[in-house]
Amino acid sequence: LGTPYLYAGNTPKKGFDCSGFVNYVFKYFDIELPRSSSSYKNIGKAKSPEDFKVGDILVFYGYKDKKRIGHLGIICEANGMKSKFIHASSGKIKSVIISALDSNHYSNRFYKCINVLPK
Repeated sequence: LGTPYLYAGNTPKKGFDCSGFVNYVFKYFDIELPRSSSSYKNIGKAKSPEDFKVGDILVFYGYKDKKRIGHLGIICEANGMKSKFIHASSGKIKSVIISALDSNHYSNRFYKCINVLPK
């Protein structure tokens, strides 16, 4: 938490963008994931909100373009569409923060939730 936002950043020393943060966290656990948020559009099967779990990845449309994937986060408190997630935010705070999925900013951009953990 608090690591600065940095476009194309993928290290805690310099900063993270959203996909750099997700990539870094999962790489720590030897799980290789795409580096670009747009690559998550066709990864995994979308989960129903009642099946959301800690460690699942939330995939969002961009805030300017509702057709392109533009943001990612990792669920840290699973509660369906009221879940909380950790992510590298480029918004006002410009750092790694925890946000609520049910806030207007994120619920309106929500695309899907996926599990990438080994079974």
